[in-house]
Amino acid sequence: MNVYFYKEPFLKLLLMEKTPKIQKKLFSDIKQAAKALSSSVSYSQNVLIRLHNDEDGSCAALCISSIFSSSIISSSPKIISFPSNSATYSLEDAYIDSNILSKDKSTAVILDFGANLESVDALKEIRQTAQKLIIIDHHPFCKEARELADVFVSPLSHELESKYRSEERRGGKECRS
Repeated sequence: MNVYFYKEPFLKLLLMEKTPKIQKKLFSDIKQAAKALSSSVSYSQNVLIRLHNDEDGSCAALCISSIFSSSIISSSPKIISFPSNSATYSLEDAYIDSNILSKDKSTAVILDFGANLESVDALKEIRQTAQKLIIIDHHPFCKEARELADVFVSPLSHELESKYRSEERRGGKECRS
């Protein structure tokens, strides 16, 4: 099943001939996330979206949510979205999310936070319940958090810039490796 932003003409527009090679790698990650979400939708899997409750987290959630409101989707997965005021994905949030998702048919999407060292225990918790874990974040990330995700999208994983520094904006420990 194709979702609007996953269709090849749109990706070709994004990737254009002049796009640097390193950005093409990032768009490859975006395509992988689109495929994973498309698969979840086509199999009517429940999708939980946990977002950082700020401007970029909310915008990311709107973009992801628009997939599910598309008229081309014939199935009816259960889509649940929760904001989080913390820059860290907490164990408390992970316990709540785990109770909401069913073990056999679920996808957890973590937007704009949750890739730092302080989030690893919570990511391990949600990993036990979610069939798929997608993390989309532009903040400094921890290698262990990246490895827990089925799909990880970050400009920093491809040496692209982000204007956020973990110590200044998030109060966390930078652990990108």
